[in-house]
Amino acid sequence: MDSDQLFKDFDVTKFTYDGWEEDLTDLRNEIISPSLGGHSIIFKKDKMKRKQQISDGCCRDKSFLRLQNLNGEFTYEDFEADREFVMKKIANTGCRNCDMIVFELKQHLHDGDSSHPLLKEYQNYVSFCDDNPEWVEDKKEVQKILFDVKHWGFQRKERARKNMRKIDWDRSRTEKAKLLLNSERFNYPGFENDKEQILEEILSSEHKNIDWYLPMLKIRQGFHDGDESHPILSAFKNNKFTYRGWKEDTSKIKDKLLRDHKNLSVHCMMNVEIVAERMLTGSIRKQRIHNKKDLCLLLDDDVFDYEGFEEDKQQLLHWYTQGYEVKDKMSSILRKQKLHNGKYSHPVIDAVNQLNGIDEQTTRNSTEDDGHSSSVCIICLQHPRSHAFVPCGHMCLCDNCASRSPYSQDLQRHNISCPICRKSTSAIMKIYNS
Repeated sequence: MDSDQLFKDFDVTKFTYDGWEEDLTDLRNEIISPSLGGHSIIFKKDKMKRKQQISDGCCRDKSFLRLQNLNGEFTYEDFEADREFVMKKIANTGCRNCDMIVFELKQHLHDGDSSHPLLKEYQNYVSFCDDNPEWVEDKKEVQKILFDVKHWGFQRKERARKNMRKIDWDRSRTEKAKLLLNSERFNYPGFENDKEQILEEILSSEHKNIDWYLPMLKIRQGFHDGDESHPILSAFKNNKFTYRGWKEDTSKIKDKLLRDHKNLSVHCMMNVEIVAERMLTGSIRKQRIHNKKDLCLLLDDDVFDYEGFEEDKQQLLHWYTQGYEVKDKMSSILRKQKLHNGKYSHPVIDAVNQLNGIDEQTTRNSTEDDGHSSSVCIICLQHPRSHAFVPCGHMCLCDNCASRSPYSQDLQRHNISCPICRKSTSAIMKIYNS
């Protein structure tokens, strides 16, 4: 992600809305240690711009403007609280899916008017559900979709109708699953527990069916019948593990493949293999570290000395040896060290530091004294320094570099900044030693 391009039109001096300082600090922390591959930086930046537009009265979001301009149309008891919540959600998330269905249905109920088509369907559904106590949770889910503004409202009408129609369909799917499971010859220990949880999973999700689970059940039955040709177990046998604790890790992987019943409600059984494969990757990495042939050993160097490095290192090693991808965490460690050394600059980070009253002299000093003589030009690293930047006063350029582009051009028009502190420059001045 090109940080300079991303923040080209982002002027931190223009924010005045209530809470902008906290949002800016939050954005600064995200820049130093980004999540979601950097997409969260864009999200937080856009959120600040959107909040400022709302504060300035120039928000262009149609859903927000519609809610803002409602006067007397809705009179039910909780309307103001509902409107405030949805407007805050739009400001914080940019959600553009406010379809007003919740407001309309609540107003119809308040007025005693059941003419709304969706309300008619709901009332028929409720009278049907009340006859069977097993459908209490189904009814609560439909009520949540239709009448709770806190529920994510994407395609609210379609989702509510789908939930109201799926009761009989769910039961028929469960019956089909029971017939299929009983027709197969499964007799491994724990099968009855697997069967019970599979039926519960199928009943609780409209997207799952018995075909998702059969492959894993057959693998477990194969293990029970003496077939250990599974590729994950074969890979474990082919790797000569000697690190401390490898036997325990092997047992955990076998337990994951053969006896992991308790997590079925959280992980689909097809994901059990994925988790086991990740555990195998973690074991291979542990062996590399044990053999001192792993890149993570570079973290033992004296290169990293910023505050909090040991905690970051332990966290990275924990996830790395569990088989997870840690590229973003490693980038965060490098970024924090550069920031500590004064070799990483960003407009948002600088703005937060100024906001908090942090003196950046340490950063400047570390940049000025970064292994080169303080009297040598920081551009060519050959000739003595003779020119200083105005207004910051940092002397960094020699005669040759000061006479070349871009420093010989109109500095303000070309937005030239000091290479040490990154502040905007209005002029470069020749310094004569006495």
